[in-house]
Amino acid sequence: MKPSINLLLAIAMLLSLVHPMASVKARDPTRIVLDGIPLASEVEPQILKNRVFVPLRLVSEAIKQEVIWNARAKTVEIKGEHHILLPLQSTAILVDGKHASIEAGAYLHGQSVMVPVRFMAEMFGLDVKWRNNTVYLSSPPLPKVKLNAILNRSKTLLLNGDRSASIRQSKPDAPGNDLYNLKLESKEGDRKKGLLHFDLAALEGKQVYKAYLRLVNSTSAEINAYRTLYVYEAGKPWTPDATWDTFDGARRWERPGASGDRDARFLASQTVFRINSWEPVWFLDVTDTVRAWLRKSTVNNGFMLASDMAMSLFNPPRSGTQPSLVVVMQPDLSIEEKWAAALDALGSRFTLGPWSDPHSGIINAQMNAAKLGLGNEFIEAIENHFDYYIAHDGTLIRFAAKLDSYYKAVFGSSLIYLYDKTGNEKFMKAAVKLRGMFDSLRQRDGIFTDGPYGAIQSELSYLGLAFLAVYGDRFHDEASTRLAMDQILKLYDLLMKDQTDGIPYTLIDEYTKTGKGWARGIGYLFGGMGKLVDSKGIRGDERYGELAARYVRLAASLKQYQTERGLWRNLIHDPNSPLESSGTSLIATGFQYGIAAGLLPPSDQFVVDRALRGVTDLSMTGADLGEAYPGNQDLVYTYEDLSMTQHAFGFWMELLTARERLAN
Repeated sequence: MKPSINLLLAIAMLLSLVHPMASVKARDPTRIVLDGIPLASEVEPQILKNRVFVPLRLVSEAIKQEVIWNARAKTVEIKGEHHILLPLQSTAILVDGKHASIEAGAYLHGQSVMVPVRFMAEMFGLDVKWRNNTVYLSSPPLPKVKLNAILNRSKTLLLNGDRSASIRQSKPDAPGNDLYNLKLESKEGDRKKGLLHFDLAALEGKQVYKAYLRLVNSTSAEINAYRTLYVYEAGKPWTPDATWDTFDGARRWERPGASGDRDARFLASQTVFRINSWEPVWFLDVTDTVRAWLRKSTVNNGFMLASDMAMSLFNPPRSGTQPSLVVVMQPDLSIEEKWAAALDALGSRFTLGPWSDPHSGIINAQMNAAKLGLGNEFIEAIENHFDYYIAHDGTLIRFAAKLDSYYKAVFGSSLIYLYDKTGNEKFMKAAVKLRGMFDSLRQRDGIFTDGPYGAIQSELSYLGLAFLAVYGDRFHDEASTRLAMDQILKLYDLLMKDQTDGIPYTLIDEYTKTGKGWARGIGYLFGGMGKLVDSKGIRGDERYGELAARYVRLAASLKQYQTERGLWRNLIHDPNSPLESSGTSLIATGFQYGIAAGLLPPSDQFVVDRALRGVTDLSMTGADLGEAYPGNQDLVYTYEDLSMTQHAFGFWMELLTARERLAN
């Protein structure tokens, strides 16, 4: 957590209004709450000579500052963003080796060093509010830094696997290599395991604070199912010629299938619910093993992978989705360091994905990054993605070929951008085909539907209508603009029908209404509306005032449900629901577009920035982000421990890059 300046100064003024100026201690118990989390302490804030004093160690350690007490010298040393030497009973201090002063000296109260809250403001800068005898401290505004200035600040290193092998029980003497997948299976008689190795030369001489094995699912199993992935340390120097019986095509494992005690040693497992193609991403902690390999205390023979049921993982040759070793080289990464790691992953680890909504935020973020000039790798990643799905003549192929759902239009806006950027007409032709799809899509109550039951979903706003608006703007197609406007007004009104609390449903089929208050579903609706109100063609439509009024009304409702940590809950009206990352990012993106369009005041930038900080705080490495916290559980995803989905990561990156692009 990296603080700014000045705002805690206000706390002294606020507290002086409710406490007697001459008292030494607050008469009623006073709590300190930081970013929505109460700080447990036996020592309350103190009022002395009209100044508020707080326990130094309590607040400092909560904002990731190291505090060292020197009893003999009666000084406190604070190490973090600044190096501060603070003597007791003195207004003279040292900050980064330079002399400075504070308004009142620190003093010892019991076992706690008490410091003026103004000192905390000047050194660490936390926003402050006083309510119900509680001091609310909030993280400072986000760093005022351009993204291109932080690209080299990453303290997270991403390594690709350098070789792999598959071994199969059904063909014990034959290598089972697949160019694209490491297939795993636990069924007796047809068991399959994977072998994976990383070259650690890039880590020589570097500190390894944490190391995670990142593995991406590649093949759909049941739409809703559990899968447990097991990771072992391989004990033999296997080669790509490894088989079920041998580790190099000749020398035998201790037991077939690398199941002997000296063949492999169990390291970690992770269970995930919701198996779908390209989702999810497993993160497994392998820190101790990587450290041992670097110390040369054990030989780096790589990992062996197994599963409790049939599944497959993307293999190293598959660009952009291959297994990675995510290595964090220091604790307590700053916001900028997390962003730098995330942008690295965005440009180098997501160069191919599904033609569906899980990858939509990633492509939009890569497009924003390219527009910001953050590097050629972002435009190359987008091209690589589309080259897989679009033939030279502009024909949509593979999963993109069947134009039967507005979900397929999710990448239409980026196709138009890529056409303008490269001049390659196949991208324009593909966009035209996506536009033509809307002429034959099924409708109910005048609204485009999806699925076998004719479901009306909030996803339509973000996935389909935002593209129609961009298409209308780029090709001066008034019919597309009118269609987008007509659909969004009908969709909003239907989802909000009979709702008195300002919270819409997110899905309505022939039989029922569901998804009341689902954060990601509301994010799809509001994020799409934000893009629409910022469209030139939409702003010129005679019904723009109607759309603007609905958008502003929903924005006002959503602001009420943003938590102190800046996030929205999985069910935003349920205080027991976990905090949700994807919905938060989408909702905040909707706010950012509304600010850019002039429908929301500039002061609402605080809503966006607080959300971005809250989501960033959830990521441990910059290369991970789960769906919901705590427990990493939302309506459809269940994880244990560190986790990631392309939904969560992509929408976070879209928010980060849209924030800077739209502010310019």
